[in-house]
Amino acid sequence: MERFDISKLVEDVEGIKVDFSEDGKMVLNFATGATTTSSTGIDSVQPTILLKDILKAAQEKSYFLDVVYQSDAGIREKAKTVDIPVATTNISFTEYTAEASARTMTQIDNLNTVSFNYALKKYGASISKNVVATTGVDVIAHARDQLIYHVSKSIDSAIATALAGAASPAATLYGGGKSSVGTLAAGDVLTPDLVADAIKELEEEGWENEPDKPFVLFISPAQKNALIKDPQFSNAAEFGSSNVVLKGEIGTYLGARVVSTNRVVAKTTSDGWGANGHQCLLVKAKVCAGLVWFERPALDGEYKKDEAMTNIYLDCAYAVNTLQESAIVVINVTDA
Repeated sequence: MERFDISKLVEDVEGIKVDFSEDGKMVLNFATGATTTSSTGIDSVQPTILLKDILKAAQEKSYFLDVVYQSDAGIREKAKTVDIPVATTNISFTEYTAEASARTMTQIDNLNTVSFNYALKKYGASISKNVVATTGVDVIAHARDQLIYHVSKSIDSAIATALAGAASPAATLYGGGKSSVGTLAAGDVLTPDLVADAIKELEEEGWENEPDKPFVLFISPAQKNALIKDPQFSNAAEFGSSNVVLKGEIGTYLGARVVSTNRVVAKTTSDGWGANGHQCLLVKAKVCAGLVWFERPALDGEYKKDEAMTNIYLDCAYAVNTLQESAIVVINVTDA
């Protein structure tokens, strides 16, 4: 399955090279000689030297974008809504063998549509002229990096939330054999048996684990920690294959590709859970959910003379929704 990278979608500002990187503060504003972007410098007393290399914050790339069906509404005439046809059931036809008589006709009535509605997202970063003129760091490139990372993270989180909030998933499973999130307690962690049960639920819905549309299990680092300590998982998991490795993938278990990411929806006791945990997800890739691009991410920029600021803008418009909810299994478990 081809790996998806949102940075490849971004249309660059003319004449400015884009290098993509990490985390997400929206406003950068150095004072002269300042040691941070949020403090006031005292350069008249103590000049500083800012090295050219930036030690980046921790980063995560896109994870859920790899497994959703994507469509581009930009080719359509000013569409604000896109409906994707979905067949959630299969029709049974009547077999008729009598000669010289009419056969039984069956109406095709198993199509439905899932709507994706236009939603504009606007982001911006500002950089003072002073910084651009006096520092050896390419702060403009850094600001673009931060915008790209923030948008990528937001889209991925929207997909994770949509999957976890599916109204009619194939199944909702609970750690420790529990039957509700309110009864979850410490120790109701993700186990290999729960993963096997989730795979069974998808297979009983008729889904098959295909190379280009595999079963993918999304877990948080807390669930990864629990699984790798379980001999049943570590003895049966396969690490390394000829398939394209998904970002965050730690191996396969019973044919399902296991991906660890902080984007899995976290829950706490304030959400009505009996203990802190996560909503892990087993999905059939490319059919479980979709993302429609109404406007692909585009960067623009300008220099504001009256403010002596360089402003960078990023606009995009997209919508996320579930498609085949029978291709989703939600697994509610505690972290420890």
